[in-house]
Amino acid sequence: MSSHSCVQLNNRQTARFCQQLSTLLTSGLPLADALRVIGQTPFFKKERLAIGRMIERIEEGASLGEGAKQVLPDLACATLQAADRGGAVEKVLNYLGNYYDQRAELSEKLIGALVYPAFVAVVSLGLLVFLLVYVVPSMSQLLEEVGSGLPPLTVAVMAISSFLVNYWLLIVGGVILLGVVALKRRNAFMSGLTRLPLLGDYYRQELALFNCLTFGMLLEGGISLSTAMAIGSRTVTDPLFQADLNRLRTEVENGRKISEALAESRYFPTDSVSLVAIGENTGRLGAAFLDVAAFKAKERGARLEQLSKLLEPAITATVGGLVAFIVLALFLPLLKLVAALS
Repeated sequence: MSSHSCVQLNNRQTARFCQQLSTLLTSGLPLADALRVIGQTPFFKKERLAIGRMIERIEEGASLGEGAKQVLPDLACATLQAADRGGAVEKVLNYLGNYYDQRAELSEKLIGALVYPAFVAVVSLGLLVFLLVYVVPSMSQLLEEVGSGLPPLTVAVMAISSFLVNYWLLIVGGVILLGVVALKRRNAFMSGLTRLPLLGDYYRQELALFNCLTFGMLLEGGISLSTAMAIGSRTVTDPLFQADLNRLRTEVENGRKISEALAESRYFPTDSVSLVAIGENTGRLGAAFLDVAAFKAKERGARLEQLSKLLEPAITATVGGLVAFIVLALFLPLLKLVAALS
């Protein structure tokens, strides 16, 4: 199979794909023909082979949810498989399109909020490396000629500079190794975030937001609550969150109300349980989850804006302090020498 036939669509592409397919199927076009129309659009030019392979699997007898594997995200495939059994594919596709549109928007807002602070951090780190790798070594000989009585501050900066210059290959290798280990153990790393005071709270709020969005989309699309929870637990990567979803599903299947079970979850905001309870009692559970998601998305936007405003001056102040530290370390011996000569 060509490598291009295994390309998975991102959130924005998945949204467009689902929305177009829903429109074409609603207009009466057969599934394979609708997929061919989508595959010929310029928007999916790079994914044309993958969509072609998807059409082949469907024409061989696979359902839409089964044929879409390796093309659409796991959540979308699992949802479509459930919709195939219930016969509400067009409706579910429409909800999936809106869902992935919102996910794409949330991801883009997160990236947009962090781009400038990240740029400032990279430039600042480059400045520090330049000072330690080029400026400090060039002044080391001059500083050593001052005498043996170098201030401890200067000795420390020179030692750090010497380590960076002599062992840069080891440092780069260590960073790459840490990156590889972090990628391989991503799930364990993300689970560890939940135990941290500030980052853990933010991470749990992110999970709660996407969880509410997912449940709302599935329930509004006609998927049963038990099936929606099963789909959610199969498609999350965090093992602790997955265990919590499995607990919720077991309790609901045993007759407990979802709002009561959610009240004991570490991954669901306690201030939103009452909204879910109202939706559960009025038969609008899916809409209640979407309302909670919309509310939490607004809160998230405000948090990201605040975080972005705090990060920039914090990074600037930190780097400014480090640069001042290095400059002071370099000029302290010279100032002492000038004072001694005068």
